[in-house]
Amino acid sequence: FGVIDDPGLGLAVKALLRAAAAIALVMGIDGPAPAVLLRIEPTVVDRVQDRWGRTVYAHDKRDCRGCAEESFDGQPEPWVVNDAKPVMDQVTAYQLTDMMQGVIDRGTATILRDLDLNIAGKTGTTNESRDVWFIAFTPDLVVGCFMGYDTPRPMGRGATGGQLCAPVVKAVLAEITKDRPKSEFPQPSATITVKIDLETGERLPDDAEGETVITETFRRGEEPSLYAEVRVLGAADDSFTFGGDLPFDTADAEVPEFTTDDTGQLKPVAPAPQPPPSSQLDLGSGGLY
Repeated sequence: FGVIDDPGLGLAVKALLRAAAAIALVMGIDGPAPAVLLRIEPTVVDRVQDRWGRTVYAHDKRDCRGCAEESFDGQPEPWVVNDAKPVMDQVTAYQLTDMMQGVIDRGTATILRDLDLNIAGKTGTTNESRDVWFIAFTPDLVVGCFMGYDTPRPMGRGATGGQLCAPVVKAVLAEITKDRPKSEFPQPSATITVKIDLETGERLPDDAEGETVITETFRRGEEPSLYAEVRVLGAADDSFTFGGDLPFDTADAEVPEFTTDDTGQLKPVAPAPQPPPSSQLDLGSGGLY
């Protein structure tokens, strides 16, 4: 039905549908953790039948092998040929999902924590709180929320995706999932989950517990060694470290001193502190990129 491209839909509705569709990735047919994730297309109408039960429209155009059989006589069960296009590597997708679960665990949508579901998501707020968003997903559901005026204007102080949209999404998920069993995000065998100190960035023993202990997922073989800091690599001559060598608080940062040379140009008294060279870093970005 081309709902996303319908010119009668408002821009905000189209954007919300596109955002939800981007999250709605279906697993492949070769097991719970395929080599890639596959794209699915959103639909408002799945099928239309006439008064005699004959299908006159079907959104799903995939070939169904064995579906024309009128009765069962021991033949193989019908199966649908999955011709969806690959979207991304399974490890990257799982790492992104794991990150977005942090939005519910300790981020801007903690109001959803008491649903006792495996939920990931991302809130969003535009400048001056003119629009707010929240896209949340479980292993088998995607729920999107958008709020904003038809003629964009600020919605007021404190208007954020977490404050306005998250409660709406929570109510929807609570109703939809009340009779459903809790499902898990399938973790690819090529990943490993380790304990990290939220404040120092160090890897901790697997049995570590505490308020600052979180779990992070890495591509297997690229996880940090015990008590090594988790670092993110940039270009060859640039690097950034969590909880280590660079100050986050400007009050604690070392401010370079300047003097004036013979030409009147400012120059630093001493070289500015530099991050450690990339060769000294313990690991990369966990295989995310």
